[in-house]
Amino acid sequence: MLSDSQRTHILDAVPSFAAKWEQRCAEQAEYEARFPKGTWSAEERSHEFRTSLAWHLAGRIIQGELHEAEWFFAALEPLYGVADDDLDAELTVGLLEDLIHSVEMEGAADAGILHAVPKGPLTRGAWEAAYAYTHHAQE
Repeated sequence: MLSDSQRTHILDAVPSFAAKWEQRCAEQAEYEARFPKGTWSAEERSHEFRTSLAWHLAGRIIQGELHEAEWFFAALEPLYGVADDDLDAELTVGLLEDLIHSVEMEGAADAGILHAVPKGPLTRGAWEAAYAYTHHAQE
């Protein structure tokens, strides 16, 4: 599960998503004030963040706007550098695989358009593993 500081680190790298995420959190807070049983758990908040971010980035990528994808991947490198097994799975299986599926469902023929984007060795390795897994699973 992503911590608040890890989410903030990623939000700093994807400024076009930051305002959307803040609005989504404000809407959720209003909902929770009215319906306390609808309060997000930490896991639900992390899942919502990952999913929303993946779809947001996919839309930008499909439009040919790769600069935030570059910033996003650069922001993941230090997180992978300190990741335990749980964080590694959250980033790779949760976030990168969500991004691959989102890009491909949003209209790109193949998320492989991002192969050159991850520059750091840890992030590149995680991207290649996520891409290989998602495409092997489809065969």
